[in-house]
Amino acid sequence: MSDEKTFRLLKLLAMLQTGRANVKSLSTECNVHPRTVLRYIGILKRCGFVINFDKEQKRYVIVNSAVLPELQLTVDEALAVITLCFEIGGCQTHSVSPSGEIGDQT
Repeated sequence: MSDEKTFRLLKLLAMLQTGRANVKSLSTECNVHPRTVLRYIGILKRCGFVINFDKEQKRYVIVNSAVLPELQLTVDEALAVITLCFEIGGCQTHSVSPSGEIGDQT
């Protein structure tokens, strides 16, 4: 699985935890086609996450949102985690902007 796909799955999971996730907002936020969002939801379900579609609200929700509790990291802690992930993954040509965007160094 590519790093980008992993990142999108994690982002999707985080958005599903908010309880305000419809397919359009998920696809916009993850920058993918709505059908890709549905495929990603299928992947998460196969991984054991219980995700239901609320027909009244027209959104997806994780049944047990305590699966991944919200992290409360300081900026330094978040940067340390990002750096560690890049080192473990063998990526050494990335930078983090002041706004938190991760990209290639030029």
